[in-house]
Amino acid sequence: MNNRKLLVCAVFIIFGTALIVIQSLGQSVHAVVVKKTIVSRQIDLPAGKGIYFPFTIPQGAINVYLSGSTKVVGGIISHVYIGIYYAKNCPAVGTIVYFGKCTPIKSGFYDNNNSFGLYIPSGPKYYIFFHNDAILGEEKIIKPTVTVRYNK
Repeated sequence: MNNRKLLVCAVFIIFGTALIVIQSLGQSVHAVVVKKTIVSRQIDLPAGKGIYFPFTIPQGAINVYLSGSTKVVGGIISHVYIGIYYAKNCPAVGTIVYFGKCTPIKSGFYDNNNSFGLYIPSGPKYYIFFHNDAILGEEKIIKPTVTVRYNK
């Protein structure tokens, strides 16, 4: 009878340890944090012109957070339009993307005092688009810093 109790206790201990190990392994799968810089440089942006940067998020990534800010110099109003778009919703021909024909996930005008951040789904390809809307021909110099962080 004592041997039977010892055997039952041993089975529970082994089974319980296996469950703890499996649970720990499952948690560590998403413990790796990846941080990627999408853009971090100075850009001369003529009036009425824009520039975009494509980026992708791997399938299965979780807690995907896109954040950024920009410094703007020049123009009567020192701000720049920033839009974040799903690539699949934007018509493109080669490297030319028609941002006027797609709806941004998030957009707005940003100056030196603004930053943004939002959670986005994994998988699809995205664009971040910067546009100088100056109507009087004034060039702007922008220095955006945009990063994406996620767990995999």
